[in-house]
Amino acid sequence: MNKLFLSLVLIPTLLYGSLPGQTPATSRPILGTVQDTSGAAVAGASVALESPDGSEIMHTITDGVGEFQFKNVPRGRYLVDVRQNDFKETKTNVMADSASHPPVRIVLPIAGVEEQIDVGASDSSAQVSTEISQNQNSNSLDRNALDRLPVFDQDYITTLSRFLNPDATGSNGVTLVVNGVEANGPGVTASAVQNVKINQNPYSALFSRPGRARIEITTAGGTPQIHGSANFLYRDSFFDARNPFAVVKPGEQRTYYEGSAPTPEPAPVPRRKAIISKQSIKA
Repeated sequence: MNKLFLSLVLIPTLLYGSLPGQTPATSRPILGTVQDTSGAAVAGASVALESPDGSEIMHTITDGVGEFQFKNVPRGRYLVDVRQNDFKETKTNVMADSASHPPVRIVLPIAGVEEQIDVGASDSSAQVSTEISQNQNSNSLDRNALDRLPVFDQDYITTLSRFLNPDATGSNGVTLVVNGVEANGPGVTASAVQNVKINQNPYSALFSRPGRARIEITTAGGTPQIHGSANFLYRDSFFDARNPFAVVKPGEQRTYYEGSAPTPEPAPVPRRKAIISKQSIKA
């Protein structure tokens, strides 16, 4: 009877005493750091702990030094999914077991830039051509631009020469092409010019000089109706500022007027003729 009593008392005591030593921990923390390819810490990265099937179990954010921690993770295999702007999404396999593991080091590579362009058959955007005559580096001034251009004494040839390349002009000066023919001068007043082109078809064999040494002028065509334009410019030294080192302000007066009007002829051969061009200078 005594033996049976001792057995009933000792056996539960031994079993109770052996449980803490025999039962391993059922959960462990997972520690890690997130860095870029240069070794710098990535702060504020989104870190998710996922099961092998991809379902999210826990979620956290890296701190200021790029570290993260998941506490009380049950034993098993997991995936650590890290996401951050401008970096590629990275997934790393981790193991939570009774063994002691060092912190997980996750390196985020820089994300690439992707761009997709769809070109349709009905594209209406400007097309780039390999033809020299379609040179995109040319300068063109129409009638409206010429009217707004601040030209001194209506000398638009000198003003437009600033768009030329001094290396191309050389010692021969600027080449003028009026209506497709080389000329010594424009032959018309400023109001009779329709448009001016520079560096148009720069290496064409039709011209003796390259495009950056040539000014092409196209005169405006006339109409059967009578209409024209006139310009009047007046300059006087009275409105000029005085030189602080001059005792007397030198006197000067410039008067310039010019215009153009069509020569009415039966259609379809109308012409335009400059009728006024005069400049007066008084000193």
